Amino acid sequence: MFIHKVEQPVLSFCITPRKPGQMYKAANLIKGAHPVSPKKCWKYAIISLPILLLSIAGVVLQDLNIHFGNSAALVQASANHISQQQLLLAGSATPSSVQQPLPSLYGYKTYIYTNSVGMSINYYIYAPKNQVFGTNYPLVLLLHGNGESADPQKSLEQNRNTLLDQYYAQVWTSALVQAKNPSYIVIPQIPLTDRWVNVAGSTGPYHMATNPSNSLLLAKELVDTLQQQYDNIDAQRLYVTGLSMGGYGAWEAGERWPDYFAADVPLAGAGDPTHASALVHLPIWAFYGAQDTTVPTTGTTDMIQAIKNAGGQPRCTVFPNAAHGVWAPGQAYSPALFTWLFSQKRTTT
Repeated sequence: MFIHKVEQPVLSFCITPRKPGQMYKAANLIKGAHPVSPKKCWKYAIISLPILLLSIAGVVLQDLNIHFGNSAALVQASANHISQQQLLLAGSATPSSVQQPLPSLYGYKTYIYTNSVGMSINYYIYAPKNQVFGTNYPLVLLLHGNGESADPQKSLEQNRNTLLDQYYAQVWTSALVQAKNPSYIVIPQIPLTDRWVNVAGSTGPYHMATNPSNSLLLAKELVDTLQQQYDNIDAQRLYVTGLSMGGYGAWEAGERWPDYFAADVPLAGAGDPTHASALVHLPIWAFYGAQDTTVPTTGTTDMIQAIKNAGGQPRCTVFPNAAHGVWAPGQAYSPALFTWLFSQKRTTT
């Protein structure tokens, strides 16, 4: 709202006399005006009315011109802003995690994560018990296999149970891990139509695409967001592990973000050997079964050899008589692995 100084004289009213014969005054139409009679007062009023109306009209028109001129500029600015928002695909939205009304299972609570562009993923998180104030805790990102993907024909609870009923999900919240290494465990669950890496499970070694799959990117963004929600997650001890389809995801997560994770544990998966040099300084312990006919064993052996050729020292365990499922009790997820894993800490340069 603009306030304008009116330079033209403005007529006010004539004062009604309280006593007979009292002189009337017109407003100071002209500076130094003198008292006038009622007759002259109305005469001045009639003469001055056009001047008053013209003055008011000029002020209003000037104000409208400025007002609408500024309004037009604001409308144009808003239009430009909207077009930028559309081009950014609503990228300014805040990521969110919403807990679902399901009871915890094996210590896991159920949430749905939505990123800044509206992509969502279900996930299950375990928070260490009896937390000590001022203590930071590691986080393990666990990528499931294809058999535990979410079926759109099933309920959220049914899909959750399919995943969390697996031993490889339960072991991380058991005393075997949590008694000595209290930690956050997060397991995102993708739908059947998606994959952590957009290649078939029988592919073996492959060439990475320019960008990660939406599922793998969501998992990474989820870990980013969890570190903001839980201020006692140790950013120097973020670990990634996965099996089968998740093994592909664990390998690729390490190759794409080698300075993000403190250690990588892929099981029965595969990666891109041509990017193995990125893993030279990332602690890795890979596992596979020599009798695996689901994912080619070269998916692991080629990666291990490529890392060694680049100067790295990865660990690798092969189970001679095992097939694909090397995550069964007594195999990969063992006390020896947990002791090694939780001793790893990302070094900052």
